[in-house]
Amino acid sequence: MRLVTFETNGIARVGVMVNDKKILDLNFAYMSMLREEGELAAKEIADAMLPSDMKGFLRRGDKGLEFAKSIITKVSEDTKGLNGRKIFYDLNDVKLCAPISNPDKIICLSHNYTDFIERTGVPVPPVPRIFSKFSNSICGPQDPIIKLLL
Repeated sequence: MRLVTFETNGIARVGVMVNDKKILDLNFAYMSMLREEGELAAKEIADAMLPSDMKGFLRRGDKGLEFAKSIITKVSEDTKGLNGRKIFYDLNDVKLCAPISNPDKIICLSHNYTDFIERTGVPVPPVPRIFSKFSNSICGPQDPIIKLLL
């Protein structure tokens, strides 16, 4: 299961990649299933069980992952969302985003890539160096990397 954060109509959501071509919106899929069963509080239950944001989803831990796997097995590409809303998206119709665009902190570890050390000739430090990054340095897989010249 490959989790992704994707954006459609300017809104970021958590989904799962299906066959490297489609993305399933887990929250909308579960909400649609609940509504089909006649559940009146479908949105509230879906938001609690399969949150639409990655940080919320990851807070559910292993239970969230297992629940997501069970939802994936119950839907097909023919499944329609509420009021005709999509639950499957073609990869070309969405923007893939950074998995978590608003982390609380970013802690990095230097010299953890041996090929980098070999290429640069930098001596291997006795212990890795720890440094931080600002959250505005995050970009998604399709975003340009901005190089600042100082």
